[in-house]
Amino acid sequence: MYEDKTLVCKECGAEFVFTAGEQEFYAERGFQNEPQRCKACRDARKNAARGPKEYFTAVCANCGGEARVPFEPKTDRPVYCSECFAKMRENGLHSGFCPIHTCTEAGVSQEMDQHRALLFRRRAGQ
Repeated sequence: MYEDKTLVCKECGAEFVFTAGEQEFYAERGFQNEPQRCKACRDARKNAARGPKEYFTAVCANCGGEARVPFEPKTDRPVYCSECFAKMRENGLHSGFCPIHTCTEAGVSQEMDQHRALLFRRRAGQ
């Protein structure tokens, strides 16, 4: 039913493809107008409206290095640098926002025990 269409961006003048899948998505959502800007211009416009992202500096709970995060760290929750966080995810040691993990890496298992104790105290209302 839908076919790819080539449109011209009103911002930069570049041609872009309004795919059949995007057209179907627009129709499902009840959008009546076709996009007027290419993806790059839409993204630039969104980012300009949001303003610059603020980053905070903290000490990585695993390696002690500097961790730059897009949220203000709290003292009762661990913060990890990008490298340690990625390693934990690769090893299946981090799932979402759950602070309870099983870990065999030196130094991290002790920290995880501390997390479990803290979580236990919180649930107990202490």
